[in-house]
Amino acid sequence: MFSKLYTWVKYPTQKQVILLTAVWLVGSLLLIISLTDVFKVSLFQKSNAVITFLNLYLFLNLCRVYRNYYIINKQSKLKKS
Repeated sequence: MFSKLYTWVKYPTQKQVILLTAVWLVGSLLLIISLTDVFKVSLFQKSNAVITFLNLYLFLNLCRVYRNYYIINKQSKLKKS
């Protein structure tokens, strides 16, 4: 069962990449806006460190999905040639 859930990270489609990017962007912006009181307070404070690292971790996972998508598309283009 875990392998079925993991396939969208390992073998993402274009729709999944777009959806994940949109969800990450909206979620990150809403999180930053709520933590900084609509950009009145700095995000880089000790009290916001955990949330900042969480946002960084989510960004790195999104980069992994992008990388896997690029690798899959590159391989499929080479097979077609």
